[in-house]
Amino acid sequence: MAVLVLLTTFVIFILTYSISTQSPLIARSRNFLTVFHQKNLTGHNYEKKILFWTPMFELSSEELAINHRKCLLQCDVRCAVTSDRREVSSVDAVMFHLRDLWVGGIGTNIFVPLPGYRSASQVWVLYNMESLAYLQGDLNALNGYFNWTVWYRKDSTISIPYGQVSDLNKTEIIAMSKHLETSNFFREKSKTVTGMISHCKDYARRYKVINELKKYIKVEMFGDCYGTPCKGNFTECENLLKDYKFYLALENSICKDYVTEKYWGALARNQVPIVNWKNISDNIVIPNSYINIHDFKDMKALANYLNIVGYVVLPTFPTGDIREPDIRVR
Repeated sequence: MAVLVLLTTFVIFILTYSISTQSPLIARSRNFLTVFHQKNLTGHNYEKKILFWTPMFELSSEELAINHRKCLLQCDVRCAVTSDRREVSSVDAVMFHLRDLWVGGIGTNIFVPLPGYRSASQVWVLYNMESLAYLQGDLNALNGYFNWTVWYRKDSTISIPYGQVSDLNKTEIIAMSKHLETSNFFREKSKTVTGMISHCKDYARRYKVINELKKYIKVEMFGDCYGTPCKGNFTECENLLKDYKFYLALENSICKDYVTEKYWGALARNQVPIVNWKNISDNIVIPNSYINIHDFKDMKALANYLNIVGYVVLPTFPTGDIREPDIRVR
């Protein structure tokens, strides 16, 4: 479903974006034919066609086309999608999923066969939502092929982040204010820190952060890496986590603008996400909605801060010399 929603955003974008002004790619011993012909692609009256050239994870190109046809029935746009490679000469855009470009998996430099036909008014689009740390093929070998990128990064041609920041309207602000008069999310939660990780070996070395944090505060982890996998449905897995005040929304790698469902899911459960970002563009996330581990000199300092924040909203503040921390929840 997430893949379908993200790609539908691209479908709508291509309907309103002028592609007649795009320059043809520079051919560097490429095995495709460039055909120059005139075609008006800028108006809403022109039904644009998108060809899915590669599969996307477990979805075949045929399944992608079928799913998007169903989705487009609910839209006010005119657009056609296809997986028939024989139609390459008549489509306006060709979509390639980066991870599925490599034959036999990532880590090789052998790519799937690319179209043998190319029009100057046709755009080739590279789609990716994965961290580049895990795309170990030679990306330089793709230089000169693609016109557009559709990624989570803000500097992509079409930016499709995992979540979207938007301001509340006046009605929503009033409704939320009334709700907060009678609700206290932290007070309703009885546990402190949790996380769910099933990708054990990662470039961010999350296990080191978690093991060190456990020395100073109680942390209860779920997932295959901790022998407590969630084998139920989505609701059952969410129920395992929702009673905790803080969620370790640590990404498996530190890449520009790479903020996944870990952060957004924590907010949906009314938790404070604990993150490990280093290079995030403005407006990617909600200001003052998270705690970043890199704002602390060590995990002991982070644990002390979590203990303070966790108590602040309780009916009685703990006794003792607890001072207001210098670092606020970001």
